[in-house]
Amino acid sequence: MRQNELTRRVMASLLAAGLLFSHTAAFPAAAADVPDFSRLGAVGTLTAAQTKAAAESIYNALQNHQNVAKLSTKSGERISASTENMDSLMNVYATVIGGWDVGVLAIKNQISTRISSSYAYGSILSGVNFQYLVSDSEYASEYKSMIGKLDAISEQVHDDWSPVEKALFLHEYMAVHYNYDYTEYSTHDEEYYCHTAYNLLRTGKGVCEAYAWLLNLLLERQGIESYMMCSDSMLHAWNVVKLDEGWAHVDVTWDDCYQEHAGIVRHIGFLKGHDAFAAAEHTGDDWKLSTGTPESELKITDKYDNGFWASSTSAIQYYQDGWLAIIPDTKTSNIGWFNLYQYDAASNAAKETSLLSLCEYWTVPGKNSYYVSPYIVPAVYEGTLYYSTPTSILALVDGESQWVYDLTDEQAQAYRIYGMYIDGDTLYYDLSASLKDTVTECSIPMKSIYPVTPAETTAPTAAATTTTAKATTTAKATTTTKATTTTKATTTKATTTAKATTTAKATTTTKATTTKATTTKATTTTKATTAKATTTKATTTTKATTTTKATTTTKATTTTKATTTTKATTTAKATTTTTIPPQTTAATTVQTTTMPPTTEPVPVSGDLDGDWVITVSDVITLNRYLLGAGTLPKEAYASADLLADGVIDTYDLALLKRAVLSQN
Repeated sequence: MRQNELTRRVMASLLAAGLLFSHTAAFPAAAADVPDFSRLGAVGTLTAAQTKAAAESIYNALQNHQNVAKLSTKSGERISASTENMDSLMNVYATVIGGWDVGVLAIKNQISTRISSSYAYGSILSGVNFQYLVSDSEYASEYKSMIGKLDAISEQVHDDWSPVEKALFLHEYMAVHYNYDYTEYSTHDEEYYCHTAYNLLRTGKGVCEAYAWLLNLLLERQGIESYMMCSDSMLHAWNVVKLDEGWAHVDVTWDDCYQEHAGIVRHIGFLKGHDAFAAAEHTGDDWKLSTGTPESELKITDKYDNGFWASSTSAIQYYQDGWLAIIPDTKTSNIGWFNLYQYDAASNAAKETSLLSLCEYWTVPGKNSYYVSPYIVPAVYEGTLYYSTPTSILALVDGESQWVYDLTDEQAQAYRIYGMYIDGDTLYYDLSASLKDTVTECSIPMKSIYPVTPAETTAPTAAATTTTAKATTTAKATTTTKATTTTKATTTKATTTAKATTTAKATTTTKATTTKATTTKATTTTKATTAKATTTKATTTTKATTTTKATTTTKATTTTKATTTTKATTTAKATTTTTIPPQTTAATTVQTTTMPPTTEPVPVSGDLDGDWVITVSDVITLNRYLLGAGTLPKEAYASADLLADGVIDTYDLALLKRAVLSQN
């Protein structure tokens, strides 16, 4: 959440000055598809009947794009104009706005209550006035657009999935496709948008409240009851979801732990009971629903605390009628197991099948260190599983892994792949020098690499790659801008207490002329290192100014030149909110281990298969041996001990990989 208090600004501040009206029209007739709001029960000081009637009236007004919900009620359901009742009514309004499609364009912080005087009943609440995020002329088209986006997500949910599986899919989808908004806005009106599901759907960015409201909308569409839960002391919001055994907490925002690295997803905040959720960095005792109901009044279950998803650090994919999760090895942190789970809702158990295991090191370019946790990210397209390794993208076909794309030599010298996802017919992958460094998002049309077949031995050539640089740093703003032909630069001011973030977006087209592919067995795949790509030069003219927009356009003179368009927006972003907590869990902790200095003598043999050449085949052979999936020929033992310390271990594997890379 932002520094401004969630409930006070988004709910309590909804209590604008009451206006005196004498009009006391009856409730509009409830439409046939109005939800059953009796489930809300009694909200605050309102009775269950008053709550239900008020929610129906608000829903009908939103459904008909009206600005007033008339609350004059039938006998026995009148709502007196007390401060407590007005508070409760605002909670009902916020819950309806944030939980159902009809409220996706409504504003939650610009409301006034209507009060009517009656000699018989005293002053009563007769209505609620509210506004919308867009003008009347834009409303129809914007509403249609938002419903279309919600439909596109909902259509991917299978009807035969259990509520747990539906919630899991939506959790993964949101964590992959949306990012936290760290922008420091100059006014509350500007900032308000980042709290809405509308802005998250429109721009792909929002704060925790936006995440919670959007998940509400998506779960309600699946018939799963959900509410936003918030904590003033934490300045944070998330969801509680109702399942057969009770309620469970879901925090997509904090599970989307590396917002700029798509596909890296924690699950420490998915379907957790109170104690497990509190242990996952959620503090305080003031947790309450959007209706104002304290968490202590709910039946919270811990049944799902240890689901099959719990230790996964990447997005879980629906694959071959099961759920594919990459689980870190419990003993060797750089090994990731590709496990397929068949989930049984009745027992909350899952049958596990191991498809593949990878042993990977994310070396940091220019440093003698590497990350030991696996950041392999999977994505499914047309039934084929694609996944990323530090410098390659591979596909799993008929139980065998195939290289389908390798980083260019230039990219591999500076970056590693720390994220990937597929959206529509495009594969996106994130490049970064290290997990916490500048992020560069690249894209590949799936038509250039799909379909893959077991018979393929060469990756597609001339595959166009689009690159978008998103620079994200802490305490020090850094801008990375690729070759450009048209550049706009805008600089704004950051507050002194905030984390500085610089964002540079670039779009680069690069054609790979030759790519070498290697096929390996499913259980022994290591990263691809043999691919090479050549790129043509781009004509570059860049002019940036901190006060005005500068545009310089240069035409590419021949068809062989790569024309690059870069929109570099340097914004010193500041935030005074509670930031995403540090990643302290064992599954997500980033550790670095010093590699043996490059100046030490390293045996150059490394030839484990006896072909007198050091190749990826030797890396695979050693990888299999270390995983216990293969043996080494007697004569290969001396060659495998690259560190010459008398022990064959993962250090030797890392040195062998380095030797292969140095040849390319």
